[in-house]
Amino acid sequence: MLSRRTMLGALGASVLLGACGTRESLPASADGDTPRVVTMVPALLDAALAVGTVPVLAAVVGSTAPAHLDGRADQVELMNGMLGVDVERVVGARPDLILTQAGEENEAERLGRVARTVEIVVPEPAGRWKDYVGSVAEALDGAEGLAAAQAEHARRVEAARPALAALRGTCSVLQVSADGVRSYGPDSFAGSLLREAGATMTAAPDGADWNSDGYLDVSREQLAAVAGDTVFLMVRVAEGEDDSEARRDPLWNRLDAVAQGRAHVVDRGTWVHRGYFSAAHVLDEASRLAQD
Repeated sequence: MLSRRTMLGALGASVLLGACGTRESLPASADGDTPRVVTMVPALLDAALAVGTVPVLAAVVGSTAPAHLDGRADQVELMNGMLGVDVERVVGARPDLILTQAGEENEAERLGRVARTVEIVVPEPAGRWKDYVGSVAEALDGAEGLAAAQAEHARRVEAARPALAALRGTCSVLQVSADGVRSYGPDSFAGSLLREAGATMTAAPDGADWNSDGYLDVSREQLAAVAGDTVFLMVRVAEGEDDSEARRDPLWNRLDAVAQGRAHVVDRGTWVHRGYFSAAHVLDEASRLAQD
C-alpha cells in the first residue's frame, strides 16, 4: 500500500494509467501510513475496494453505494457524481490521491491542484474490465489485493459454470427502451462474464457488428434477431424501472424466451458496472436465474 507521506510528496502531479505506452508506476513506500483516497467514478469505488483500499470519499449515482457492494462502502463518504465534479467536497476530504477516469470533462487539471490525480483509461471493449481494475491496483500499489480478487473471481466463475454452460442454445443481455433495443455482446462486461462461465452469447445480426464498447443498438422490429433462447433484460432498478416497457411490446411477448419463462429481469446498474464485486453479483445472479 502506498504511504500517505509518499503521496503527499507528489502533490499536484497527474498520471495516466491504462493507456498503451503511457503507463507509469507510482512509487511504493514502507513507512505504513494509510493514504486518503478519493474516487470520482462509481466503478473506481468498486475497484479500489476490491484491491484493498477504502476511499474516504467516493462519487456514486445518487446518494447510495451500489447494492452489489453489500455494505463494503458503509464507511465511505458518498457524493452524487451525477451532479458533476464537486471540487469543494474533494478539497474537504483532504485527499492524498484522487482517482478519476480519463476523459474530457473529468476536471483532472483542477483535481490535480488538490492532490495527485491519477486518470484511469477505460479500455475497450468493456469485456477488458480486468485491465481497468488492474490499472487501479497499480495506482494503489494493490497487487496483493488484486491477486485475492482474481482468485475469488475464478472461484465464482467455476461455481457458475454448471448452470450457465448447461443453458440450451444462446443467451442475450438486452435493454429495451422506447427508442429501440440495445444488445450487449460477448465482449461487453456482462457478456464476457457469461461467456467466461460457459454460456454461448447470441451473435450480432447479419450486417451488424458490436461497437467499441461491446454492444449494438437495433430497432424494436429487430428484437427477435438479437434475443437468445435465454434473455437477461436489464432495467434501471435505482430509477424505479421494471420490465413494463418491454411487456407493452407484442414483439417482446412473442419471444420464445418470454413464452417459456427464460426471460429474467436484472439490474443494469450492476450488469454494466465493470468490477470484481459487480462481476460476482452478475455470475451469482445469472447462475441462480438459469436454474429457476
